[in-house]
Amino acid sequence: MAQPSSGNHRKGKGKRRAERTSRAGLTALVVTVCTFVGGAIAYGELSDDQESTSLDETAKTELEADTSSEPDPVEVDEPDPEETPEPTPLYYEGDGTFRYTEGTGQTWGEGSNHYRFNIAVEEGTELDLDEFTETAVNTLSDERSWIAGDVSFELVGEDDQADFTLYLVSPHQRSVLCESQDVSVSCRNGDAVVINAARWLNAVEHWETDLESYRKYVINHEVGHRLGYGHEVCGEDDTPSPVMAQQTYQLGGCEENAWPYPNGEEYLSGPPGEYGGPRLPADSYDD
Repeated sequence: MAQPSSGNHRKGKGKRRAERTSRAGLTALVVTVCTFVGGAIAYGELSDDQESTSLDETAKTELEADTSSEPDPVEVDEPDPEETPEPTPLYYEGDGTFRYTEGTGQTWGEGSNHYRFNIAVEEGTELDLDEFTETAVNTLSDERSWIAGDVSFELVGEDDQADFTLYLVSPHQRSVLCESQDVSVSCRNGDAVVINAARWLNAVEHWETDLESYRKYVINHEVGHRLGYGHEVCGEDDTPSPVMAQQTYQLGGCEENAWPYPNGEEYLSGPPGEYGGPRLPADSYDD
């Protein structure tokens, strides 16, 4: 049997060696490529992480910038408790003496029926003479008050001759000046026009407008008695009440009204009569 020649054997071995070398080179190439690709992927993942971190930091910076640029909160001043006046106490009894407003001689109205009056507040009650005087003057000088008729008023002092005195007194002193045991309402007795502190401070529950309008009503009502007007009652439901109606007790179907001449020209009258009640709830006193 013929043996293959040595040349052919070397030639075959060389061929296989070349093939192995080729395969090894290919493998190396593949490994290199994979390594490159893997590195690229790994770099890409790292870059994404870095980019995400960078975005987060940017957003945080912008948020902090936005927060720092927000306007400062507006500071609201809380009311100072010391600036809030305490309500005036209601004492059942004062000391029975009076402080008078200084007379000015000022006159309001042009009517021929001229009334000189002075103003007094009972001592020992903590009632404000200046406040009472201001409300009384503003009421009686108003064009809707009695000066819309044939009446004029002049404010005089304690030692001047007066046609009546407008008093603001404790409930007890009211009973003394009015010669009546009633301590819940105001009154007029002769030349004494008496406003009860209980109503001055608290008005009445059914008077739905403000306290100031009730005060004007009660001054006009009691002064009206001194001018010669008697009690009247509501003439028509849901219309303003006559000022001479006893609105302190009830409205009788009318609406509250502080003025004898609501339009400044015509006296608002009602049928003669009295309500006389119902009795008011008992007042609470601070003494």
